[in-house]
Amino acid sequence: MSPQKLALLPAMLAAMGAIVLIGSEIWLVAIAALWALHGWLSANLAVDVILGILILPAAIWATWKTVIIAVEAERDPENQV
Repeated sequence: MSPQKLALLPAMLAAMGAIVLIGSEIWLVAIAALWALHGWLSANLAVDVILGILILPAAIWATWKTVIIAVEAERDPENQV
């Protein structure tokens, strides 16, 4: 019998805790960085928009990679106990 990957939905449900925990930490750091840079630079709205354009895509990418890695780990038959 060859090892098969688990179905996507059960893997997503099993990985949901890690995704929520790590994703919330990523977004907390992104928002804290925006807030800190806003205060440090005494920024106006235009600077806030530019900082958001620079920081938020990185947070989106990191969150997406977290989802991919967590689901792949749950679907891997070698990780199943």
